[in-house]
Amino acid sequence: MNVTPEYSQSELPAIELFQKLGYDYFDGAKDDPRSSISEVILEDRLRASLTKINPWLGGNSLEKVVRRLKNIQASSLMEANQALFELITKKDSITEKPTPDSHPQPVFVIDYDNIENNDFLVVNQMKYKGVGNNSIPDIVVYVNGLPLAVIEAKSPKVHISEAISDLEYYQNNSPKLFYYNQICVGINKAQALYGTIGASYQHYSKFKADSTETISKFVDRVPTAQDILIYSLFQKGVLLDIIRNFTIFEVDQGRTIKKLPRYQQLRAVNKILHKLKTEQKG
Repeated sequence: MNVTPEYSQSELPAIELFQKLGYDYFDGAKDDPRSSISEVILEDRLRASLTKINPWLGGNSLEKVVRRLKNIQASSLMEANQALFELITKKDSITEKPTPDSHPQPVFVIDYDNIENNDFLVVNQMKYKGVGNNSIPDIVVYVNGLPLAVIEAKSPKVHISEAISDLEYYQNNSPKLFYYNQICVGINKAQALYGTIGASYQHYSKFKADSTETISKFVDRVPTAQDILIYSLFQKGVLLDIIRNFTIFEVDQGRTIKKLPRYQQLRAVNKILHKLKTEQKG
């Protein structure tokens, strides 16, 4: 195998950090469970997660939910992404009857209250059907079989804007992959930026840590910019908190824009909530 600086200095350390955070991992170039590269969902993991979170769900009802998550109907990527966002965050967006005579019950795609009840996975070098050439993003983060984040890694010698440019290309070339996307990330060890679908380079953000002491102990080295971003955004509880509580869609001059919090907003809001819960004051 020809090991590139991109792989050894950025992609591999990122994968190793995800594994330390408790994510499963497999190499998508060697082990692909899908029947076709046109599929972006990992259906076996999705079915297993749905039945674990909703033990009453099975048979035809389970298959209806899987079909609904697979077949997002929309006229644009942003519209599809917003529709999927509602399916994974709103309580009554999917309902099924446990028995023909029962009242409909909500089906939860993600268990936000019991973090370890979900399936967290990172895959690298998996191929996805493209309009032109096929897309092969460096890392895709799956939660319960849904591809919720895409990370593009670059050599430290390459400007981070090239990673963002690749992410924009993938969105145009393989839009279905991004129906499910909640975070796009570009990394090159020295720099790390995160943003949403539809965002251009200038709208991606850095993540600054108050202190790197905890991260240093966790990674057992002086943390790089990509260590700080991955540790800060992709701890399991933080990732689900961002998706559920800190993601918004806004209409600006007739165009829908998706927004994520900057690090100051994420930190300030959670500090206020902690104070309200522990001291009854904000």
